[in-house]
Amino acid sequence: MRNQIFYKHINQFHTLDWLAKCVERDRNADRYDLTKRENLLAKSEFLQILADLAIRISNKNIKVQNKLPSNQDFIDFVDLYINTTDKYQSKFLKKYGIIALASGFLSEQIKFQYPAINLFGRSYLLYGKYDTTIKKITGLTIVEIHTIYLLLTAIYEEKERYVFKATDIITDTSSVLSEKNISLFLNFFAIDMKNYNSTLKRLNFSKDDLFSFRLVEKYPIIKIDNRYIIPTFDNFLYSITSNLYIHLLTHFAEIKKAEAYHTELGKEFENYVELLTIQEFNNIDKADDIVKEGKRCEFIINYENTSIAVEVKKFAFLRDSIYKLNIDDLNTLLERQIIEAYKQIENTFQYIEDEKDKIGIIVVLGDISMSSAIKDHLKENFKNNNLIYDERIIIMSIGNYELLLSNTPNNVIKILNKYLTTEKYQRGDIIQVISSLKLELINPLLEKIYLDSIDEVFMDDNKTLEEERVTPASI
Repeated sequence: MRNQIFYKHINQFHTLDWLAKCVERDRNADRYDLTKRENLLAKSEFLQILADLAIRISNKNIKVQNKLPSNQDFIDFVDLYINTTDKYQSKFLKKYGIIALASGFLSEQIKFQYPAINLFGRSYLLYGKYDTTIKKITGLTIVEIHTIYLLLTAIYEEKERYVFKATDIITDTSSVLSEKNISLFLNFFAIDMKNYNSTLKRLNFSKDDLFSFRLVEKYPIIKIDNRYIIPTFDNFLYSITSNLYIHLLTHFAEIKKAEAYHTELGKEFENYVELLTIQEFNNIDKADDIVKEGKRCEFIINYENTSIAVEVKKFAFLRDSIYKLNIDDLNTLLERQIIEAYKQIENTFQYIEDEKDKIGIIVVLGDISMSSAIKDHLKENFKNNNLIYDERIIIMSIGNYELLLSNTPNNVIKILNKYLTTEKYQRGDIIQVISSLKLELINPLLEKIYLDSIDEVFMDDNKTLEEERVTPASI
């Protein structure tokens, strides 16, 4: 019955009306006035859900309305969606407890919380080695993809802008924004509604799968005849930065090289985390030089009376793991990577001087939250005589580690100590601690890499313009 009420509500409006409502909420929601539900619910994760379900379910045979769905229509959509899916999710939550939330199975969030500059900078540093492959896949380099994104954010600042045409972003004054490049970009990141649904069908998802993989993550731009619409820019940003991992994995899987890619990326990820670290700390020991026997972490940060043991894991959920309402994928990943990381750090602790304050950090590539709940799950379900699941060890995503290393060494220690002294079920993520202390969120290394990359594009365009001005007649 709940499904029918939900479908009826969606089908009051054409797909385009709902997509335009996503744009309006993305643009106009007052993030400083969360007393109004239309603002509180206008989060990227809900807009992503609305866009996906509008494409899959809403009535395409009625006329497009002359006005957008109201804010109340939007609120009702979110409430009905939550109520409709809750009857399935609550059983999962009841069976598995808070770990169901911690794993991300019941929430499509935490991926949209990091500053754009950090995400851009990470793309260049972590995936720069694969730029040739990315160009092979998309026809464009990473910086070209990001430049087109920046132009689209600029044109969407127009108050009445809901859609755009390819010709709106083609210019003769920029080699990056050429007709060829714009065509390549839209061919890869945009999809029309017919192909959206047929692709999901090939992946064995039906339109009745309300709580399922969102293809809009891969295709953040929806094509409508010769026009295009971007329902949410956070999702768009995520697709061209964090999701480069998935785009590359898809490519390497198709050519039977996924395993080699995983191994290579793991090493690249370790190097990336170490590079971030040495920008702020100058006293770092390789654990191989300290630990005499047994497992060990990647490296140890030494600062005054504190030693931080850091282990890096490329832990990331599979494409549709968080929608399966099944704990098996999570347990497999935890056993293979997170438990191993605990072993490595706890053994490393034994080789750090007793008078030092010891902190451990497990840095993971994927989005993960609620470290304390995961730790409780491990203690209950993966008892191990050689492990105590030390409370001084923190699991954090790479996004949170980038934020942490945006700060001075003194403040890094301050942030970690405040996190560890907070009652464990009230800790949240490191980003909440940093924000509460009003400390830095933009990583200086990532900002520099981002600005240098964009500057290079504009310098190349200016050089081209100068060369065009030097005609034979003027020499």
